[in-house]
Amino acid sequence: PGSRWVLPVTKVALGTGFKWQAPNYFYVDSRGIGFSTFFLPPAKLGGGSFYLGTTADSKGLPLVGSSDYRLHVPAHVPVSQFWALTVYDAQTNALFLNLDRPTLDSLDANLQKNADGSVDVYMGAKAPKGHESNWIPIPTKTGFIPWFRFYGPQKALFEKSWTMPDIDRIE
Repeated sequence: PGSRWVLPVTKVALGTGFKWQAPNYFYVDSRGIGFSTFFLPPAKLGGGSFYLGTTADSKGLPLVGSSDYRLHVPAHVPVSQFWALTVYDAQTNALFLNLDRPTLDSLDANLQKNADGSVDVYMGAKAPKGHESNWIPIPTKTGFIPWFRFYGPQKALFEKSWTMPDIDRIE
């Protein structure tokens, strides 16, 4: 017993090797990122926002949730609005499911600043004691990709007179 209805398998395009679905992963994210990266460049560089991303720490090692990291954001980030750091799952290129706080930004009233105006942002499985408000949790069993966003980027960013340091692994 049971339904005899079966969806027909039809070929609608040439074979490309692209698989539409794999266990626990749908490739639409990768396709969307590729499409927007190659076909939707900004009309005017720095007009509204500018993004920096990385997949490695200061030693060139992949960023993984089983390690803890610190990003020292220098003072006077060249923005007219605000900056934000958001982490994404390296397996899906999407936000982590059920992550309470995937982003920290300079508008956060609880963000702790250093005496010189710089900010230390921590990422990893555990918040460093006393720095919980500057911590982004990372699931331990996956890699992650942080994106640092400049909203209202200013000239110093494009002239490279202000630079973002690498992410350091905390030993």
